[in-house]
Amino acid sequence: MNKVIVWFRNDLRLHDNPALHHAITAGHNIIPIYIHDPRLSPWHNGAASNWWLHHSLASLRESLEKKGSQLFLFSGAPADILNKLVQATGALAVYANRRYEPLQEEEDKHVALQLNNVGSSLISFHGNLLNEPEMVKNKSGQPYKVFTPYYKAVMALGLNCNTLAVPESIETATVDINSDTLQQLQLLPNINWYEKISRYWKPGEASALSQMDEFIHSSLKQYPVKRDIP
Repeated sequence: MNKVIVWFRNDLRLHDNPALHHAITAGHNIIPIYIHDPRLSPWHNGAASNWWLHHSLASLRESLEKKGSQLFLFSGAPADILNKLVQATGALAVYANRRYEPLQEEEDKHVALQLNNVGSSLISFHGNLLNEPEMVKNKSGQPYKVFTPYYKAVMALGLNCNTLAVPESIETATVDINSDTLQQLQLLPNINWYEKISRYWKPGEASALSQMDEFIHSSLKQYPVKRDIP
């Protein structure tokens, strides 16, 4: 059975995750990974974001373990780490959901090139937006700049509200690779100023789904009355 790497990025969830879904339905044994890239950039996480990331990764790890899998953690440049992982595991491909920030798109092009050099590939999926950006353009082929015409164009395309269920189980490849621990990523601040935040906000997929359900069945009902209140 072929092995593939499922690369979690800004999609730390099992529910409605196309990269994970397609890796499993294709019959592959998967290697779930997360790569923390601590290099300084305009997108460098602040302390609060790192606190959120730590607990979101802990939640994802727990969810994977309940499905008979595990989460491998790494720190460093993604292209270098994936190159080594593919060679160490013989992974046929790397599955990931597409990212859209310019720096991240450039990085993914670099990753794809590096993987091609070692006989593997990066396979990306539409998993984070209602529509891919290139699908919604005006008559001149440019992105919309005004909401109402954009909204009409999106509605004309139709809404696909189908979601992908959480896998019943996850067949994980047996591999001999050294994974970092969550503590080794050093995401938590040295001073526990976050105690107050943690009383009001619980990171992780289960909490996010719970908050969304609460919003849909409670706050959203007030939209006709409160939509014009800043």
